[in-house]
Amino acid sequence: MPVAGTATNITVTSSTSAHSGGSLTHSAAIYKNNSYQTGVSKEVTSAGDISINETVSVSFAAGDKLKVNIDNDTGMDTVNHNVIVRFVES
Repeated sequence: MPVAGTATNITVTSSTSAHSGGSLTHSAAIYKNNSYQTGVSKEVTSAGDISINETVSVSFAAGDKLKVNIDNDTGMDTVNHNVIVRFVES
């Protein structure tokens, strides 16, 4: 990151292209310098659109690297991932 600050909100939208049934988890994790910081998730019970909008708090310094990793339980495939993270500069 070019300046210090805090990630305060994450919004993830995706579409389920395959769902084997039951309740499966769609999740997004935020990493800082390759170290897990926090995650958000949603239980999904059928194919269709998924939307996650959650408050988070991940502080970072200038020069830190942030990464968002999207994952699913086995049995669910997702496509068309969109991620928005709100940053507040310190």
